[in-house]
Amino acid sequence: NCMGTVIGLDDSETDVMYQLRRDGTTNVGAPIAGTDSAINFGLINMAGTYTVIATSNVNGCGTIMKGTAVLQPQPTAFTILNSGKQCAGTPVVLNGSQTGTDYVLIQDNTFNIDTLSGTGNMIDFGPQNTTGTYTIIAIGGASTCQAAMNGFLQIQPNPLAFNITPAGISC
Repeated sequence: NCMGTVIGLDDSETDVMYQLRRDGTTNVGAPIAGTDSAINFGLINMAGTYTVIATSNVNGCGTIMKGTAVLQPQPTAFTILNSGKQCAGTPVVLNGSQTGTDYVLIQDNTFNIDTLSGTGNMIDFGPQNTTGTYTIIAIGGASTCQAAMNGFLQIQPNPLAFNITPAGISC
């Protein structure tokens, strides 16, 4: 799972408080009272391994709920240089990248044009000559978490080239 995921339990009991815990030690938010139905702890935006501890209001006994939710970090959002409207032949360049992350150049939210691996530096997808709107998403290696990069590049057509007449040297 990726950061920005809702964590919950598929059921709960009344007279029991449920506490979400990150990495086994840090309580996240306030405990939630059981309702005899599913409960959720909301959208979680911090990477880590999450568990839930249930504590009875009646006798103080506790139980760790089954399973864990592991949230991976999103790739860092870098910015597309030359963002906005540009002429055909303008290169699509991202101002940074992370190693272990793949960057996918997408045209018109439909066509995956190219994929480059992050180097820790700027990456250049080269000049683009086809009109359309270009965006980039990052896919975080083993985690497969995705993040849209900032900005877009809208390639505009160049005027058509015509022959000059008369051609060659004239007197």
